[in-house]
Amino acid sequence: MSICEYAIGQFEIDLSVPSALREVLKDPEAEFIYLIEAKPYNDQQENTIIGSPPLCSVAWGQFDYTVTGGLETVYVSDVGYYTNGGDTPAHTSYLPLTNNPFQFDASILSGDQFSGGSPSFGAIRILNGDDELDELADYYFSGREISVYLGAKDFTRSQFELIFQGLMGDPEFNEDEVILNISDKSSILETEFEQSLYEGTGGLEGGDDIEGSTKPLIYGECLNVPCVLVDAANLIYQVHDGSIEGVDSVYDRGAELTSGGDVSDITAASVSAGQYKTQLSGGYIKLGSAPDGRITADVRGDNQGGYINTIGAITERLVKTKLGAKSFTDADIDGGSVNQLDAQITGKVGIFIDDTTDLRSVLDSLVNPIQAYWFFTRQGRLKLGVIDTPTDSVFTIDDDMIEDGSLEITQIIPPSWRITLGYGRSWLVQNEDNIAAAATTDHKTFVLDQYRKIISEDRNTRTKTASTIERSFNSLLVEYTDELDRLERIYGTRRRVFKLRALNLIFRVFLGDVVTLKTSKFNMDQGQDFIITGIAEDAELGITELELWG
Repeated sequence: MSICEYAIGQFEIDLSVPSALREVLKDPEAEFIYLIEAKPYNDQQENTIIGSPPLCSVAWGQFDYTVTGGLETVYVSDVGYYTNGGDTPAHTSYLPLTNNPFQFDASILSGDQFSGGSPSFGAIRILNGDDELDELADYYFSGREISVYLGAKDFTRSQFELIFQGLMGDPEFNEDEVILNISDKSSILETEFEQSLYEGTGGLEGGDDIEGSTKPLIYGECLNVPCVLVDAANLIYQVHDGSIEGVDSVYDRGAELTSGGDVSDITAASVSAGQYKTQLSGGYIKLGSAPDGRITADVRGDNQGGYINTIGAITERLVKTKLGAKSFTDADIDGGSVNQLDAQITGKVGIFIDDTTDLRSVLDSLVNPIQAYWFFTRQGRLKLGVIDTPTDSVFTIDDDMIEDGSLEITQIIPPSWRITLGYGRSWLVQNEDNIAAAATTDHKTFVLDQYRKIISEDRNTRTKTASTIERSFNSLLVEYTDELDRLERIYGTRRRVFKLRALNLIFRVFLGDVVTLKTSKFNMDQGQDFIITGIAEDAELGITELELWG
C-alpha cells in the first residue's frame, strides 16, 4: 500500500459500531494479530517512471526513466500474515519478526494540573538475529510515518483496523533487534510553523531596523496590541500578516485616534491629522500625523476563511494553515471535539504572536490556562477536550479486570481555597509615564495591568483542610465568562489520582474517556467516575495501565 492511499488519521475504533474487530476485543481469550507498516526513506531505491520525463533529463524519445530514492514500506507482524490477490496490499508477506508489536504511553496530567499536548512515546521491537534487516540502518526513519493494524487470524486484510498512526524517530540497533521508536504527531507542531519575516527592503517590507523580524499574527480579538512600524516615512503600521476582520480602536500613548475608514491601498491613502485609516486586507494601519508615542490597537484578527474567535476554531485554523506542506486536513482533526469544546467554552478569545515560536507553544497558550487539553489519538487525529467533574462513563472497571496488587492511589490533591482567573489581556502593558493625559480613565486603568482578575475564595475549605493552596490561571479570554465556576469544580474539592493495570481493556478506552471504577477497596464498592488522564498499553502482555483522576 502506498503512503497516499489513506488520508492520515481517517480511522477511529468506535466500539459502538459493530465490526469483526470490535467483537474480538470483547473476548478475553482472543488471539490478536498485529500488522505493522513502517515507511522509511531509502535513498538507494530505484523507481521506474512511465510517461514523459522532465525536459532534458533523458534522451529524446525515451519515455521510461528511473529516479533514485523514495519511501519504502517495511511489512512485519508478530505471528506472520500473508495477503491474497484481492487485498490491499496484494500478495504481501508481513514477516513474523516483532516480539512486542506495540508499546505506547500518553498523558494529559502534569503534576496536579492538566497540560494539553504532552508528547506520547513508545517502541516497536523487531527481531534481527539473522541480520537480514541490517540494511535498515542505511534508511532514514526520523519523521516518517508508521501504522499499526489489529485483527485476528481469520481476518481478511480489509477487516484489520488501524489502531495507531504516528511518526518514527531514529531507530536503535543491537545484535538481536531493531527498535523502532515511535511517537504521536505532536512533533510536527514543534518543528513546523509558518511565520513570514520582514525583508527590510523598504515600503511594506520594513527597513533595516526590522529586517528578519517576525511579522505579527492575530487570531480572534486582541486588545491594546503593539503595532509594528513598517514604513516610517508614510507612518504605516502592521498588526497582522494577512487579511483581518477589523480594527476597533487605535491609540497613541493611550489616547484614541479617529477612524478615517478602510482603503484598498494603504500606501496611497491620504489621512487627516489625528486620524488613521486601515487596509484590512493586509492588516495595515496608517496615521495622518506623527505619533506622540507608542501606537497600539484593538484588533479583530485573521478572517481568511471567515472570522473566528473561539479556542477550538482558532486551533483548527492554525493547524490547517500554518504547517506548510504538513498542514492538516479535516481527516486529521476530530471535528466533533472542536465543536464540543467551543460549545462548552463560549467566550471570545484572542492570541497575538509577534516572535518566533512553534505551534505546540501557541496551542498550549490557548488551551492550558482554561484547563482544557489537546492530544493526538492513536489513529493520529488531533483531539480537544475540557476538564470538568467526571460524568457520563463509557466503561466500568471492576475488581475482576484489575490485576492483583496493581490498584494504588498515587496522589491526593487538596482543594484550593483561592482560585484566580485572569482574562481581558492587555497585550502591551504601559506605565503611567507612557500614557497621554487625553487617554480615558478606563483605558488608563486597563493598560496598567496585563490581566483583569476575578477571584473565588472559600474560607471554609481553608479552615476544614488547613489548605493554603491557591491557583491562578491567566487565560486568553477577552471577557469574563463563567469559566471560574468550572475551575472551582475542578480544584475546589479534594481529588484523587489512581493507577491500575487492567486486563482485557487494550484499545478499548483512551485519554479523556470517563470510566467508572468499582472496587471493594477505598470505599468505592458503589463505583466512582474518573477521567483517564494517562494510559500505557503493552500489546505483548495485553495489559493496559491507566491513570485516573476524579
